[in-house]
Amino acid sequence: MKNRFVISLILIMSFSFAHSMSNQEIFLRGNKEYQAGAYEDALQWYDQITHKGDAIWHNMGNCYYHLNRFVDARIYWERARKHASYNDYCTLQTQLAVLDAQLGDQVQQEQAGWIAWIRSHTASYSLIMIQITTLIFWFIFCIAAVKRMHWMPLLILLAISVFGIWLSIDMQRQRSDNYAVTAEEIPLYVGPNSSYDQQGIIKQAHTVVITDRREGWYKIAHKGLAGWVQADKLVSV
Repeated sequence: MKNRFVISLILIMSFSFAHSMSNQEIFLRGNKEYQAGAYEDALQWYDQITHKGDAIWHNMGNCYYHLNRFVDARIYWERARKHASYNDYCTLQTQLAVLDAQLGDQVQQEQAGWIAWIRSHTASYSLIMIQITTLIFWFIFCIAAVKRMHWMPLLILLAISVFGIWLSIDMQRQRSDNYAVTAEEIPLYVGPNSSYDQQGIIKQAHTVVITDRREGWYKIAHKGLAGWVQADKLVSV
């Protein structure tokens, strides 16, 4: 019985190793096609990788960009940006800004320099770890408040807790509710029906945030506007 367990474990580990080697080989072949300028072939290789990471999403976005498929380029760059390292995050921000300029629409910049700095430096952090750390600091603050500690430590703990709450909410929004426009342009309505008044147009390849859902419709936020668009015109990034 014990020997069977050991043999099964060895087979499972061997399969996992072979699988990872296969993915690595596919990635290298995709890179070879990409460097040769065969972007369609590179995409076919990258698409075969089962567990795609930031590097795969980024490279696929680059391929679509070179093929002038800007909607797909934005989608894959946005996916890569969700958990990218600081340097990759900055590169992707630049690429997305260039894409916006080429589309003829200057998307509103980050609200403030320090917010952009925080987002870029925390892009690769685990959201769960941020939330757990925030809860720990909040718990320590509550204990310190009950024991009536000096106001300075209390103020520091409170500031860290509030910052952690803001960061958790912001990271959650950045990672889970982003969608890209797939049509050339879509109308933005006041309500979840085309019979409502139209209050604007969202152009192709731009990213919006989903704030509410109805059957066949999404309520979105984009560049200070809020309204409803058809759900089939958006794709998750």
